[in-house]
Amino acid sequence: MGDLIYLTFELENIEISSFLQPIFSLKTSSVVGFEALCRGFKSGEIIYPLELFSKAKKFGKISELEFGCRLSAFYHFDKVKLGNKILFLNLGTEFLEDENHIDTLLNLSDKYKISPKNICLEILESKINDTKKLIKFIKTARYYGYMIAIDDFGQGDSNYERLYYIKPDIIKIDISLIRDIQLNPVKKAVVKHIASLGHSFGALILAEGIEQDQELFSCMDVDVDMFQGFLLSKPKSIDDIELSTLDIHFKTFINTNIINNIQKHINYKNKLSIFKSIFNKIKNDTLDEITFKK
Repeated sequence: MGDLIYLTFELENIEISSFLQPIFSLKTSSVVGFEALCRGFKSGEIIYPLELFSKAKKFGKISELEFGCRLSAFYHFDKVKLGNKILFLNLGTEFLEDENHIDTLLNLSDKYKISPKNICLEILESKINDTKKLIKFIKTARYYGYMIAIDDFGQGDSNYERLYYIKPDIIKIDISLIRDIQLNPVKKAVVKHIASLGHSFGALILAEGIEQDQELFSCMDVDVDMFQGFLLSKPKSIDDIELSTLDIHFKTFINTNIINNIQKHINYKNKLSIFKSIFNKIKNDTLDEITFKK
């Protein structure tokens, strides 16, 4: 599991660790980055983020927990020596009230020698009411080289108008739109629209929560650029990350999709040839009862 960063709550000692979930690029057919996902541990039992932040809120320790998760993310990302890969960091809504948030990130970047250009800040835009503060934060973050991603886009109160002001580098499409997308033409049309809109101002589109191969293939069909989910890889401890294995796994899925599309094309051509044969017989007045029995 790698080393743990310790964070103490009132009456409780909770060990904080970061797991890293790979994010894959269709263009490079490889891992392009990792999202840092915070986990708590107490007496050998895992504490997932919802419960972890609930405890922190109860004891008035949200800021301390946020910092602990951030510190853990940098520490573990640095331990794996991932070179030019991107570290994706989730920001809670509290960051807008912290005037020193960028300074804290810059200090961690300096300490662990991870350039801001290799860090993508994920913002849950739908939970933020103060657009002016959000835009100010983003301008400052961009000044120092950080990338910006809108997280869970398509969930709840996601605001299309804000895309114009934020102009994110990456749009992460919410899992609710990805789940069973291959069975839902409306979801597929919506994701295609978001991809087209994002591409129009230079954003990359990331589908999160991929759990089925057909979800992956359907997202490829509508021009999604990047992928994340249990199908491709669960969040991993730093001891379990093998970049070459992850890349091979992803390329296998891509090749499977290519083969499937080729077969679909062959089947389609075969159907067309049948109809073409029938039309030729109609044209030549050779169509009879035997033709339809074939």
